[in-house]
Amino acid sequence: MTTDTANDVAKANVTIMRRAVDAFAAGDMATLTAAFSPELIWHIPGRSVIAGDHKGRDTVLALFGRMMEMTNGTLHVNAREIIGDDRGGVLITNDTAERNGKRLDVMLMLRVTIREGQFVEVWDHVGDLYAHDDFWSIRQQDAGTE
Repeated sequence: MTTDTANDVAKANVTIMRRAVDAFAAGDMATLTAAFSPELIWHIPGRSVIAGDHKGRDTVLALFGRMMEMTNGTLHVNAREIIGDDRGGVLITNDTAERNGKRLDVMLMLRVTIREGQFVEVWDHVGDLYAHDDFWSIRQQDAGTE
C-alpha cells in the first residue's frame, strides 16, 4: 500500500468512525446498522453486566439499547479525538451517564478494526475501570429490573 493510499484509507476510516459516533448520539439505528459488520465483535473489559465479548451486530445493538434503558437515556458518548489508520483507528471518548443516583464520567479508548467500510472488531479500554464496573454493576435495588 502506498503512503497516499494508506492516508486515503485512514481518512475514510475517520469518517466511518465519526458517522458511527454521531449516529449513536442521535439514536440513528439505521446508520449504526450500516456501520457495523454482521460479524462484529465488541470487547468490554471488567466484571459488570455489560462486560464481555459481544458477538454479532444484533447483539451489540441490543447491548446499546440495554445501556440506554439502564440509564434512562442519559448515556452520552462524546468523541474527544478520532485517529484513523489503514486498519481502522482509535476513538477517544468521554462517556457520561446517570443511574441509580450514581454518575458515570470516564474516558475510553476504543481500538476499532474496519474492513470494507464496517466495524468488525472493537476493544474498549477504560480509563477508570473500577468506576466503570461500579456504575454498570447490578445493585440490589435494580436486580429485578435488569
